[in-house]
Amino acid sequence: MPGTTPWRAAVNSHASATSLATKLFAELDAIPEDSIEARLNNRNELVLTIGEDTYENVRLIRCFPRSDKQRHIAVVDADDNEIGIIEDLAKCRPETRQLLEKLLDIAYHIPQIKKINKITMRGFIPVWNVETDRGHHVFELRSRRELVKIDDRILLRDADGNNYEIENYKALDKHSRALIEQEI
Repeated sequence: MPGTTPWRAAVNSHASATSLATKLFAELDAIPEDSIEARLNNRNELVLTIGEDTYENVRLIRCFPRSDKQRHIAVVDADDNEIGIIEDLAKCRPETRQLLEKLLDIAYHIPQIKKINKITMRGFIPVWNVETDRGHHVFELRSRRELVKIDDRILLRDADGNNYEIENYKALDKHSRALIEQEI
């Protein structure tokens, strides 16, 4: 980690409390949400100012669990060095939160399958022909193991590593449901 900055010193002094959670959070280089200012530069790169420190061309990475989209956001510089962790976007200033949420939504958008036109087999390879929120797609799965069912939610990964999601397969039309139920 880079040298001590005023915001790191504040977090580290707070970490002298005996709480295990506080100690662990300090180890993660937690960034105080109220000290973050965000903007895009003229090259459309994210610039974060944290206290008195400014970081150019930073990226945001969702940590696990990815289902908790507002919490535990890693901030890394252009060389993939970790700057710190934003523990909760909801605690950021509204204008900062809105920009960071927008950038995360762009980076982590997973096409939502709205309709399954057909599923065919090419040898042992399932070929899906679907309509998504981003238009028509045809893709291959390496195998049926690339389809994961979590309650009524279906996650798929195609042979090229692209992810797709069906938020609630029971809400699909009758034809799509019949096709998906053969696969799960």
